[in-house]
Amino acid sequence: TGEVHSSASTADVSLPLLSGLGHTPTIKVITADCKATQKGVTGSSELVDADLGSLGKIPLHPKPNTKIDVSLPGLGNIATVIFNEQIQNGDGSMTVNGLHVKLLSSGSLAKLGSGDVVISSATCGPAALPVPMASGAGLWIGFGLLGAVAIPVGVRYAIRRRSGSTASV
Repeated sequence: TGEVHSSASTADVSLPLLSGLGHTPTIKVITADCKATQKGVTGSSELVDADLGSLGKIPLHPKPNTKIDVSLPGLGNIATVIFNEQIQNGDGSMTVNGLHVKLLSSGSLAKLGSGDVVISSATCGPAALPVPMASGAGLWIGFGLLGAVAIPVGVRYAIRRRSGSTASV
């Protein structure tokens, strides 16, 4: 069909990294899906039973690149959480990250550390052209054309071989 599909799922996710908010965020299942067809590349994510506490509510199917800034009193922004992150790659493929936590490490936050946490990531595309399969009348026409070419060549080869073998005897 020329279609390409990729998916990833992670179950029973907790984010103790963000427990400084007074509650450890948990998500029952995070799924990332990527699908490439001749029409293009699409992606989606699903977050089942997301309990993010003070971060707010996240729908089951968040919009692409939904961002929430995480801040702590006295420190300011410490992280950015991205749901259904969709990245268009230079080669025409797409990467879908179900959840991406980016730790911010500027100024006084540098001692807390830095880094990225990605949960459920899928990459796919671009799709190839579909390979046509002959069936019905097209299949029989193909066999007929093959026979029209192969039989005369085979007969000619057999005649040459016979005449060549009798001449050497």
